Amino acid sequence: QNEIDAALAALDQEIDGRTVSVERFENLEGEYTTARERWTAVEGEARAIRRRLYDRLRRTALLSARIDQLRGTQAVQVDPVSGTWNLSLSPQRQEGKLVLRMSGTLVTGTYEIKDGEGGSLRGTYAGGKLRLERIDARRGFDSVWEGELDPARRRIDGTWTATELSSGGPARGSWTAEKIEPRGAVGSISEETP
Repeated sequence: QNEIDAALAALDQEIDGRTVSVERFENLEGEYTTARERWTAVEGEARAIRRRLYDRLRRTALLSARIDQLRGTQAVQVDPVSGTWNLSLSPQRQEGKLVLRMSGTLVTGTYEIKDGEGGSLRGTYAGGKLRLERIDARRGFDSVWEGELDPARRRIDGTWTATELSSGGPARGSWTAEKIEPRGAVGSISEETP
């Protein structure tokens, strides 16, 4: 822009002095044209740089939004409860399976002992602690199970207390459950959904 202004100022001076020759006029006009061409080139480069900058800013905004979205996905708590578990009950030395499903903090499921006994479970999971009410298919609500879940070990350790003391069985005991890896998911973080 300064070169253009200087060329125009020089041209104005020559015209005002009325001493301008055709040759000098052509030279001044050439200087003006050259300065104008340089200015146009610089302006074009500036436009291209601005376009690239806007593109990068848009891409950065899109990547930032995607990162936030992925962080939000990862922030969702992994459900450590839902799945199939190998069950051990003491002091009866019974073995069986639990199938649990969690929705929010509510837990529902079923259990089956190897001797054919079975029923359903209902309860809650919060702060690493699981509380279940066992509803036996024959006896109804017969015990409360409480336990602590270790997601890293995929294991629950707990105690149970009978609600029916007249059954003649033990009034309390312990229980453990170990999560069964879904078929084909060894080393995977995916969970088996009942």
